[in-house]
Amino acid sequence: MIYKETRDFKTEDVRNLYDSNGWVSYVRNVDRTMQALEKALYVYSAWDGEKLVGLIRSVGDGLTIFYIQDLLVDPNYQGKGIGTKLLEDTLKKFSDVYQIVLITDDKEKTVNFYKKVGLNSGKETGVITFTKMNY
Repeated sequence: MIYKETRDFKTEDVRNLYDSNGWVSYVRNVDRTMQALEKALYVYSAWDGEKLVGLIRSVGDGLTIFYIQDLLVDPNYQGKGIGTKLLEDTLKKFSDVYQIVLITDDKEKTVNFYKKVGLNSGKETGVITFTKMNY
């Protein structure tokens, strides 16, 4: 497995990764997804040869706020430590940032994953999240 910081993605590779994870809004408008990858603060990805198998995308200023927007691993590669490595390497790179934020699905598997890598729920840290979803 090769891990690298890059924004050099083929549209079809990005579409396949997001589609394999059921991220319908990102697939429906893949041009917007490609623009989001270009404009992100940080993008780090996992490759099996020439195949994109995982990525993490973050936004923010990288000083006071760092928001993990996307963390995806191809379902055929899940459970092999790829998501953990993407997240841990990213958290290490931005360890001096005051606030690291992530909003995700409230599913047991997802919650357990993020707790395993050292993140806490807002409830555990005394904060609340407000969202407005337009998709």
